[in-house]
Parts: sequence; structure tokens; C-alpha cells
Amino acid sequence: MAFFEISTTKYEENIKLLQVAMTKMAAVCNVTVGFKFGDPVSRFGWTFFKMFLDQELYVGIEDEFSDMIKNAKGINQMKNS
Repeated sequence: MAFFEISTTKYEENIKLLQVAMTKMAAVCNVTVGFKFGDPVSRFGWTFFKMFLDQELYVGIEDEFSDMIKNAKGINQMKNS
């Protein structure tokens, strides 16, 4: 399962934005539920958490946005995961 490590100083605000963005991304990729968030940990004014992508959403993003990915520097990261 792919994941992103995220840090923010505005967790309550940003988690809502991420929820909306990822729900829309999943809809574009025709995936019902393709992500989840790990438990947040707060330290020194920052909150750290992980966002996990199910394989179905990961592949859906790769398929749906392959042209964008190929034209971005992120293509090597996608191949190495």
C-alpha cells in the first residue's frame, strides 16, 4: 500500500481539504473508497500523519493521469515504488 507522510500546522483545516480532494480524485478514477488517514501525532506546533492509498486508487491515478505523470519529474518515483 502506497502512502504519503504529511505534516501541517493547520491539521483540522487541512484534513478536511485532503478529504475532499481525495474523494474527488477517487471519483475521477472510479474508485469508491481508495484512501485512509493514519492517526495524527502533534509535536512542537506541527501535526504529522500518513495518508494511505489502496492499490486500486494508486493504479487508477497512474492510468488516469499517465500523460501528466510522464511529463513531470515524479515518473521515476512512481516506477520505483
